[in-house]
Amino acid sequence: MIPWFGWSPATMHFCEALTAGPLAQPANAVSSLAFCAVGVSLYRTMQEKNALLLFPISAFLVGITSFLYHASWTFFFQVFDVSSMLMLSCLLMSFNAARLSLVDKRRLPVVYVALLVLSIAALVTLRGKSGEYIFGVEIALVAAMEAVLARRRLGTDYAPFLKALAVFLAAYAIWLTDVHELVCAPDNHYLQGHAVWHVLNAFCFYFLYRFYRQFDLVQSSHAIPVGETDAHRA
Repeated sequence: MIPWFGWSPATMHFCEALTAGPLAQPANAVSSLAFCAVGVSLYRTMQEKNALLLFPISAFLVGITSFLYHASWTFFFQVFDVSSMLMLSCLLMSFNAARLSLVDKRRLPVVYVALLVLSIAALVTLRGKSGEYIFGVEIALVAAMEAVLARRRLGTDYAPFLKALAVFLAAYAIWLTDVHELVCAPDNHYLQGHAVWHVLNAFCFYFLYRFYRQFDLVQSSHAIPVGETDAHRA
C-alpha cells in the first residue's frame, strides 16, 4: 500500500492490515483519538491553571501524533509517534524532579520541554529502535525517583498511581499479543489489540493526573488530598 504523499513507509509492524483508503490503519488511527478525548476532558474539568496543564496538553499531542502515524503509515509520522511516548516519560521525570526539589517548581514547564528536546535529539541521532530503549530508561528513572519519594513517608496516596500501573501493564500485555500476532485478525478494522492499547493508555493519563494533583507543585511541596480544589484549600 502507498502511504500518504508517496513518502517513505513506516518500518514498524502491527496486526492490522493496511488499507487503500484515507486511513491506512482505521482501527489503530481512530482509537488514538482517545488520548485527545482524555486531554480535552481533563482541561475542561481541572481547576488548576499551573504546571498540571502539561497533562491534558501532552495527552492531546500524543493522540494527534499517533493518529497521523497510523492514518498515514509514513516513517515521517512514525518518528513523531515514538516521540509521543517520550512526552509522557519526560513529563513524569520533570514532575518528580520538582517533588524532589531538584528543580524550581516555577521552572517545571521549561524543564519538561528541555528534557523532551534532549530525548528527541537522542532518538533522531541513534535511530533504529532507540526510542524503545530511551523510553524504557526514562521510565526506570521515574520509578527510581518515586521509590526515593515513597521512602520519605510523606503520606502520599498511591491509589491513582497503582491504578495507572495496573492499566499500563494490562495494555502492554495486549500490545505484545498484537505486535507478535498471538491474537490477530488483520482485516478487522473495528477492533485491534493495538487499538485497545491506545484506549487503555489514554486512561493512564487520567490516573496519573489524579496522582500528581495531590501535590502543590507551584507553591510548596506539601501534599493535599486527592480531588481537593483550590476553593477548598482557600
